[in-house]
Amino acid sequence: MSERASPLPREAFAVFRPITTRWMDNDAYGHVNNVVYYSYFDTSKPLPAQQPTSCVEFR
Repeated sequence: MSERASPLPREAFAVFRPITTRWMDNDAYGHVNNVVYYSYFDTSKPLPAQQPTSCVEFR
């Protein structure tokens, strides 16, 4: 089995998009549901021509 690559440091990304969670995004324990993460990634996609290294910042 191959080793997992180390994640890039925060400084490697030029842009961050803060996303505030909605009530329906969280489960009973206050955790963001896994399916919601995919919608966050879709939210950050529309800007690749302008900012190819955008990253979503979770709050």
